[in-house]
Amino acid sequence: MLWWRFPIEEAPYVGSPLDLGHQFEVVIRRHGEGEEVGSYFVGGWPGYHTHWTPIPLPAEPSHTPVSSDTPTAVSSPAAEGERA
Repeated sequence: MLWWRFPIEEAPYVGSPLDLGHQFEVVIRRHGEGEEVGSYFVGGWPGYHTHWTPIPLPAEPSHTPVSSDTPTAVSSPAAEGERA
């Protein structure tokens, strides 16, 4: 699903309200200053979208067998001239 809100001011969110995102821990080490640790939650449902548009699934591809009589390549006059 594509999720968006009015007025449209940004790209839509792609996913589900059930998407939880991921938590990352970041360690920053500065020479002579020690280190700084932070925990950040990224991704997941932003929570402010009000409208959605479904993304339709594509149709199954057809499995048409190819016979040995079917040409596998089509030559062009330019390609014929290159071979001569």
